[in-house]
Amino acid sequence: MKRFLFVSGWAHGSDCAESFCNTLSKTTGLACDRLCPAGLISHCPQPVPRSAYCREVLSFLDGHKDATWIGIGWSLGAVCLLEASLEQPSAFEALVGCGATASFCSRPGYTAGIAMERVHSMLASLKKKPSLILQRFFRDARFPGRITDALLHSLMETAERATQDVLEHGLSYLMETDLRLSCERISVPVLLCHGKQDRIVPPEAARFCAEHIPDCLLRDFPDNGHYLFDSPLCIDSIGAFLSGRGLL
Repeated sequence: MKRFLFVSGWAHGSDCAESFCNTLSKTTGLACDRLCPAGLISHCPQPVPRSAYCREVLSFLDGHKDATWIGIGWSLGAVCLLEASLEQPSAFEALVGCGATASFCSRPGYTAGIAMERVHSMLASLKKKPSLILQRFFRDARFPGRITDALLHSLMETAERATQDVLEHGLSYLMETDLRLSCERISVPVLLCHGKQDRIVPPEAARFCAEHIPDCLLRDFPDNGHYLFDSPLCIDSIGAFLSGRGLL
């Protein structure tokens, strides 16, 4: 039995792309399970190790050995699934990375990330004015669309249900994780969907992954930013990618 596993991004719940997941299931005939970063580590003892997201995803898959999986990760969720596929190459039949990156932060010789100082600033602001940093993040994530007050309120409620430790851990994970030198060992087919107007993960990060992952297809979305799930192009691209590899 083949299924999708969707893992959402930082500060988002597992239902952040509910309409997308439902439509994808109807289109492909495959059920879609959903996880979120906060849920993955909320029960982990302190201090939560950096590898907790990857380990918890693999633990989830180990509990569902009757299924074969196509992973769909968004942002932090995409990093987590790439790491899981490196840790256990047989975990997935294919991966879809939306707003994906091998290294969220810029590093020496690598400018396709966010400045480390910016993430440190987010961490500091999260301790002092969490609502301010979360609102700014949600608006940037939905750019170039305009986020409604109702949607912003719903996203804030979800984020505020997570403890501050969980939110801080997510940012620390993004700062510390660097999969660049491991990309060539990713052995499953990978589709990268990336918005050219992404304010969270630079499009150059997706191009780096596409150049270094052996079996990788990059689809640019010129009219979208970091959140791609309100674009029909996303589902169309996933369907075509999986069909082309005999996975549907």
